Amino acid sequence: MRKKSATARRTAALAALACSLTTVVGCGGGTGSAGGDATAAAAARGGGSKGSGTRPSADAMKKALLTGYGSATPLYGPVSGVFASLAPAAASAKVKVKTDKPQCLQLTQGLAPDAAGEAPAALVSMADIPNMTIAELLIAPDDGTADKVMAGRPPEACSTYTVDTDGFVADYRLRTLDLPEIGDEARGYEIAGKSRKYGPMASTYVVILRDGAWMASISVTGEKADRTVLDKVVAAAHTKAKSVLG
Repeated sequence: MRKKSATARRTAALAALACSLTTVVGCGGGTGSAGGDATAAAAARGGGSKGSGTRPSADAMKKALLTGYGSATPLYGPVSGVFASLAPAAASAKVKVKTDKPQCLQLTQGLAPDAAGEAPAALVSMADIPNMTIAELLIAPDDGTADKVMAGRPPEACSTYTVDTDGFVADYRLRTLDLPEIGDEARGYEIAGKSRKYGPMASTYVVILRDGAWMASISVTGEKADRTVLDKVVAAAHTKAKSVLG
């Protein structure tokens, strides 16, 4: 098997980031097993009432992003600004998506550009090619948008669904996962996909969390991605964001 070129790898990773922004649970999502001391420490730092506090600026959230994890290094960003103006978000807004179960896709589009486009945000994508890609989005939407995002729960019918993204057709299996306590509230998903043309795709694990006036969407995708890895990444990301944003 020939190795992908650096350009192809970068393109694939940026596409994954755009996908995770479009769906927030990223064409996938999840977490679950205990993340050890780091997860416990991050959970202990959470708290406060939902939506409390002053919404942080985009620049502040940029400083709060992870800029490395293990051997993963930034591939895109960190960048900040109005959410809809950020390149992957703008790209995702132009993607034509069709699905056999719109109600399922809608539940995973809480932070799509048309819903939270004017909110201050910051994001970064890191890659440990070919093992996994890590994407982190920090955003401060209004309380109504945040409430809607966190309230969404997929019905049983959404355990499987099909998505056609600009002609790329794939069947997905969605699983809601139990999470350790972190922030004010959090939810997570695991989504495994199978392309109609290319076969099985790497699973994506995503956590969406809310802590005071800001939210985070953190995803890991790839061959080495699993719930344990996600727990550790989420703990590290939340600990740094909490130390900067409060």
